[in-house]
Amino acid sequence: MLNFVIKSELVFTRLDLLEDPVEGLSTSQLRAANLEDLINESENKEKVLQIQQRFPNLLKGKESMNGFGKYRQQLQFANCWFHDERESMAMWNLYSNKDSVAIKVIAKDFISYITEAAEKFVVDSGHRLHFIADEVRYLPLNPFDPDLSKQNFKYSAFKKDSSYKHEQEYRLLLYIHSKWQDEHKFKFIKFPLEDIDFQIEIVCHPLMQEWKRTNLENLVSRFNNKIKVKKSDIFMTV
Repeated sequence: MLNFVIKSELVFTRLDLLEDPVEGLSTSQLRAANLEDLINESENKEKVLQIQQRFPNLLKGKESMNGFGKYRQQLQFANCWFHDERESMAMWNLYSNKDSVAIKVIAKDFISYITEAAEKFVVDSGHRLHFIADEVRYLPLNPFDPDLSKQNFKYSAFKKDSSYKHEQEYRLLLYIHSKWQDEHKFKFIKFPLEDIDFQIEIVCHPLMQEWKRTNLENLVSRFNNKIKVKKSDIFMTV
């Protein structure tokens, strides 16, 4: 939040640094790993045969595919948002505590702004990265479902395992050129927010104490008096 309010910037995190180990890996790579596991389990011979018939070249070049998959994770950087009209108590409970806050924006206004701002960011970076924004799709990836149909994602970062479906994620993605990453070994990329023209609210945790919310209001107003600090819409009893 401090980066957003005080420094007016978004922080994008490299995919291999997130908690989900299959972030950004292709379905082909996950399917190949699953097939190897099935091959090592003698009772799955029929299932192995079915998969090999559907994907006859799946294990060819597996080692190079694995290496490229892990490398591709290091070329993709995500900034993640919960996308819904209402707050989620599950998200508050999973990713915060009673002293936490969430940044709230109107999706269409924010997406319009960030898409235009990204054009300038790409130019300023010397066209060494791409910006993409889209909803995340949730699929049975971990453990991998061998019956999953073939997927055609241009950017593998826009899928996650079904166990994360509660996140209802809208993702901002920076995909950077390999030579630039090889040179700098970025772990995070900071995206400047200039001439902000969309509404921003800071929503306090449903159980945050009133005096803490008041202090937060005073602090935020010193840096940006256009940002409102508000109570959660979820009513809770202490």
